[in-house]
Amino acid sequence: MDYKVKEDRAFFSERSLIILAAVIIIVCLTTSIVLYAVTEQWERRVLFFPNLNTIRFEGEIRYFPKLDSRVEDIRMLLSDTLLGSSNYANSNVLPAKTRLDSLMLENGTVYIGFSDGVYHLENKVFTPRQMLQGVANTVFFNFNDVREVRFFISGKEISDITLESEKAERSFALQNAVSILSNLKASISVIRNHAVLSTPARTDYYFFANGARFDDSIF
Repeated sequence: MDYKVKEDRAFFSERSLIILAAVIIIVCLTTSIVLYAVTEQWERRVLFFPNLNTIRFEGEIRYFPKLDSRVEDIRMLLSDTLLGSSNYANSNVLPAKTRLDSLMLENGTVYIGFSDGVYHLENKVFTPRQMLQGVANTVFFNFNDVREVRFFISGKEISDITLESEKAERSFALQNAVSILSNLKASISVIRNHAVLSTPARTDYYFFANGARFDDSIF
């Protein structure tokens, strides 16, 4: 009789442990589901910054909360990119004075508007075009549905048209200066005071003929 009582107690004790374990598992799962539902979802992003030692763009991993729209996710990515690198070996991808003025996403094309602070380069290792390509690559790498990036500086699109326009203006101004070469002093004065001729010619600037696309040559 005593043996049977002990056996029953052991059975109920084992059963209680199983029930208790099941309850704990259920509570843990429920808690996890609730926390997952009420907390922000974080997404892994990779931001690219120029490394002045390797002369390549290197990725840095960041985690951002998932926002309500794709364009807001891109805005957060760009805003954090402008804050600069967290790696002392890397440089800022754009000058510290640069502001993100506008952003629009339409049919797979991202339109990014920066302030003219983008012109104040902080290093002479990478060209301005490479720096903007680094920004574009950061967008492309993190958002596969983006097919093209178009840049605007102070409201004006950066394109090859800008380059051709400046070349034509520089050529016209130079012809005018040459036409008065008989008076060397007057020619020098024209060149020094001319809005275009008094500044160095731009080479390999910010030009993307039909918008920027992913370019792995800078990695």
